[in-house]
Amino acid sequence: MTKKIESITIEGFRGICRACIEDLTYLNIFVGKNNTGKSSLLEAIYLISCRDKHYVLGRIPLEYVVKRRE
Repeated sequence: MTKKIESITIEGFRGICRACIEDLTYLNIFVGKNNTGKSSLLEAIYLISCRDKHYVLGRIPLEYVVKRRE
């Protein structure tokens, strides 16, 4: 079963010092200039969404865990 992510807060991941995005829906489009963190945002969402699955290489360090509101 797929869970909907409603908001995300990222701190200290790659080039993102702090980002908080709220009111996410099932389809979201992130736009912006080159090198502004769009791919890093998507990577953070991907890593946290599959961090407990076996196909992730190693465990994600706790400092990179995105806190999800359940």
